[in-house]
Amino acid sequence: MTGRLAFLFPTYPMRRPLDCATDAEYTDRFQYYVSKAAQLVDLDFGCVEKLEQEAADQLDVSWSEESAEHEAASWKVTIQAHYLTFMESVTMAALHDSKSRRCDFVSGYSMGLYAALVHSGALSFERSLLLIRDTCAAAQRLTPKLEYAAGAVVGSNARVVSELVHSVDGHLEVTDTYDADTTLVTGTKNSVAELLALATARDGVDTRLIAMPAPFHTSAMADVSDEVRKLAHASSVQDPRYPIVSALTQREVVSASMVCEEIADNVRFAMNWSSTMRKLVALGAREFVECGMSTSLSEIAERDFPQIGSTAPMPS
Repeated sequence: MTGRLAFLFPTYPMRRPLDCATDAEYTDRFQYYVSKAAQLVDLDFGCVEKLEQEAADQLDVSWSEESAEHEAASWKVTIQAHYLTFMESVTMAALHDSKSRRCDFVSGYSMGLYAALVHSGALSFERSLLLIRDTCAAAQRLTPKLEYAAGAVVGSNARVVSELVHSVDGHLEVTDTYDADTTLVTGTKNSVAELLALATARDGVDTRLIAMPAPFHTSAMADVSDEVRKLAHASSVQDPRYPIVSALTQREVVSASMVCEEIADNVRFAMNWSSTMRKLVALGAREFVECGMSTSLSEIAERDFPQIGSTAPMPS
């Protein structure tokens, strides 16, 4: 395989646990990171496994009851899920590195940015983990106490979805052009549900509503972004060893100051993953490796760029 190699880092909602239990090297590395993390944050992956099982059984996991108890439970699952996904991704990237699969670029989808930062050397494992914790804490503290959701519209382009956004009352924004046929919107739960119903009625498209504790990647997160910027500047950020291609702007993030801005902007600005993939290809990437318990990002590469190789998470 000729050309350059890009490592892609997924976020929690993409997580689809893969069978790595039989790979001793993966298990040992993962447990090493778990032991490091346990010295810094409280870990409880059982709540994540319970939620995933309920989702697999098609039970109600929307956290729709408006109570402090359910809000706290929703945030607990969210934070623990991000810890788990982060450690899985860091482990997988390190395992690929140990097999002499050195990347030329990294790019993280949403909270996948933090694992990308660790692998690039811009942030230590410990600093990234604490930033995940503190970002979620700031969002919980500063975001208005409303029910939020993200909605996926599959089978309609971003222009059509943007038009529908403007026809819905309430706070609602396009938060990602995921690929040519999939657009994500985020806002209050009722507004997202209304838009998905309009999209289905208009074009008969497939939709999915995903409950969220905060409207990440929207302008409603401006205060959170400002706080996260201060946290980032206090986190001993280094120049990355290789470019981090921004999922927000597609720029190459190559300095410590750019990393700090990317961390803050990642909270409040929309992504465009479709353009991010095209940017990586334009930079010469000819193989993609998805680092984590997910195949979602590599499947986009296989579908939209059939001439380019993608690799399943576990290296041989």
